[in-house]
Amino acid sequence: MFLQRGRTYGAARQPRPRFARRTAWRIAAEFLHAISEVVVIVLIGLIMRGTILVVDDEPDQLEVVQTILSDAGFSVKTTTNGFDALKMVEKCLPGLIIIDANMPKMNGFTLCESLRKGSATAGIPIIMLTGLVGNLSRMNGLLHGASAYITKPYKVDELVEKVNELMKRSSPDRDVRSAA
Repeated sequence: MFLQRGRTYGAARQPRPRFARRTAWRIAAEFLHAISEVVVIVLIGLIMRGTILVVDDEPDQLEVVQTILSDAGFSVKTTTNGFDALKMVEKCLPGLIIIDANMPKMNGFTLCESLRKGSATAGIPIIMLTGLVGNLSRMNGLLHGASAYITKPYKVDELVEKVNELMKRSSPDRDVRSAA
């Protein structure tokens, strides 16, 4: 029962006035409109979580990594420098980022550090995939925030396995692809 303009209306006695029903529908419509924007943003975020961003200044290397990961069932986006990578990550968060250490303009270590400083990007797994060998380079990559460090030349299975491991670790309920 509810009180409306001095009258008490009950479900069994009299139907609710028309204006009360319209108000309820209007409130419901406004609520759905308000949450629809949030739902769209969340859905886009969930879709992009399965995406891997690969950053390398060598187009041939980008193509190779993109082919490997696409064949393993992942959606892959690529870019050739750190500044473009930061812009891409700002627009939509990927589920994982693969970075080359040696790039002009912004090297991979600086990019990795920049990503770790951002609150939205701090938890994204990062793989440094680079030609720099040696413990000093590996430690440098890990100290700058890389989750894993793989040196070139690498085995295809090793890369796919590490991607699967990090994607699973970052979101346990995610459907992780495996190599065919």
